[in-house]
Amino acid sequence: MFQNWKLIKDSPAIKESKSPFYLHIRDYLAEQISNKTLRSSDKLPSERILSQEFSVTRITIRESLQQLEVEGLLYRANRKGWFVTPPRIIYKPQDNQIFEDYVSAAGRLPKTETLSIALQESTRWTEEKLGVTAGKPIYSIKRKRSIDHRPVLIEEIYINPEFCPGLTQQNLNGSLTKIYKQHYGFSITSFALSMCPTALTKEIAEALEVTTGISGIAISSKRFDEAGNLIEFAREYWLHDSLEIQFQSAPLK
Repeated sequence: MFQNWKLIKDSPAIKESKSPFYLHIRDYLAEQISNKTLRSSDKLPSERILSQEFSVTRITIRESLQQLEVEGLLYRANRKGWFVTPPRIIYKPQDNQIFEDYVSAAGRLPKTETLSIALQESTRWTEEKLGVTAGKPIYSIKRKRSIDHRPVLIEEIYINPEFCPGLTQQNLNGSLTKIYKQHYGFSITSFALSMCPTALTKEIAEALEVTTGISGIAISSKRFDEAGNLIEFAREYWLHDSLEIQFQSAPLK
């Protein structure tokens, strides 16, 4: 797979370089990804085999792979190995599209899996976020969403049951927006978003089959119906290499 590495390794540019050797392997693998020798979702050989092919220790190989992981070019799936990262999905908040639609529009395969759903008491925290008084019931939903069979985000959703009684009886492995419209007669017409970098917790990382502490993107949202009612508050935890957010404002005055 890496037949031309020996020629590159023995070149004067590398022999005379003062850069750490793992960065040269990183550059070589990045070039293989760029020129499509290594394609999207390709699985790399094991670290043991890579260390043999590059004639270096497994520690050096791991440093190279981890550097590419930080840059979003490779990802590591627990107990499965290293893979070439697929292109990031583009999310444009101003388009107000649902997950299934913007993923499908990119020619990719979306999937939603409900992990848990419960009717529980609101806490002081959810009272602040959702506006439902502490002690009163709210829906709490956790879902995993995948693109092309790769888990990319975990979402935690809190919903005011006043507007959608019996929600637990619905199939939630799809669009909540469509359920609201088809079964409860209202539409989501506005929202508020906040985004920040994060490190994925053990629970989130395990659900996404990645290493605890890996970089992620946290997106919090409040969604409102046409009457201005706050219907839900949600937190999404995305893998950092799976999402690109693009926003275009209205003309400035």
